[in-house]
Amino acid sequence: MKTGLAATAILLFAACGKEMSVDTLGTTGNPNTTVGKLKMTINGKAWVADRVAEATITEDLTAIYGISFDKKAFIITLDGTSTGEYTLDQNSLSVAAWTDSTETSKEAYTTNQSDDQTKAGGKVYVTKIDTVKKLISGTFELKLYRELDNGEKTVLDGVFENLSYGSTPTTIGGGTGVPGGPIQSGNSLQ
Repeated sequence: MKTGLAATAILLFAACGKEMSVDTLGTTGNPNTTVGKLKMTINGKAWVADRVAEATITEDLTAIYGISFDKKAFIITLDGTSTGEYTLDQNSLSVAAWTDSTETSKEAYTTNQSDDQTKAGGKVYVTKIDTVKKLISGTFELKLYRELDNGEKTVLDGVFENLSYGSTPTTIGGGTGVPGGPIQSGNSLQ
């Protein structure tokens, strides 16, 4: 099972860097950090990362992540730092995860919890990386699966456009006492 790989990839980006609390983002004293846009349709419903939407590019990994005011979080971690097509599945080091703290189970849906490609996997296309302005853009379509309850999510029309990126990831979950904050399985966005 590759769920440990997903957790490792997600924690890699969530375990270090400057820290922001999801409880105060977008409020007085800690402004909304959304500069570009991260949006998609998930199971037929439009979703926008309107609370946080940003990216991180390190030596050999790229992360695109966002949180919405309705307490949902999404992350894509790519095994690479260049433009092009990335395949996400159980055999890939690239992974995407989605959590919805309004659901009974707080476990993440991911692209690598099933070897059945009709349930989990997908493609991410990084179309532009502006190294001067530090912006990244691309598109994605994914199938997300949660082995715990056989839950499935279909992501269509995914877009990340002009997301600002740095080389130090932001820790999302300030003060929760839980490494990885809300995107790690089992954590809420309350």
